Amino acid sequence: ELKGYTQVQPEYKYRDSRFDVYLENLYEKCFVEVKNVTYKEDKYALFPDAVTTRGKKHLSDLIKARKEGYRAVMLYIIQRSDVDIFAPAKEIDPEYTKELKKAHKAGVEILPYQVKVSPTEIKLGKKLEFKL
Repeated sequence: ELKGYTQVQPEYKYRDSRFDVYLENLYEKCFVEVKNVTYKEDKYALFPDAVTTRGKKHLSDLIKARKEGYRAVMLYIIQRSDVDIFAPAKEIDPEYTKELKKAHKAGVEILPYQVKVSPTEIKLGKKLEFKL
């Protein structure tokens, strides 16, 4: 989902924020913010596991970027194999949940992917269902 880019820059400054990755090709410019997910309840991978004002700000900045014509992606890396669905942790951080809903509605892409971690590699696994 994030292939075909000819330019890749980590830690890219945008406005008063810094996104994890900036991607560009002849057709589009894309910001990607990455969050690590370890918390779970039942079959759900949940983010965040604590209140995150910085995470909420990243979502707000992705919304602004999207409105300015950038492709905007929130990539959740889920380090668990015992979950099937990704969702925001509403009870832990209701403000982050509200901002995630706004981001999704504004066209920010939500990409929750499992990764398989071993002593020798980190391997991209399947994309999880996303529920708001």
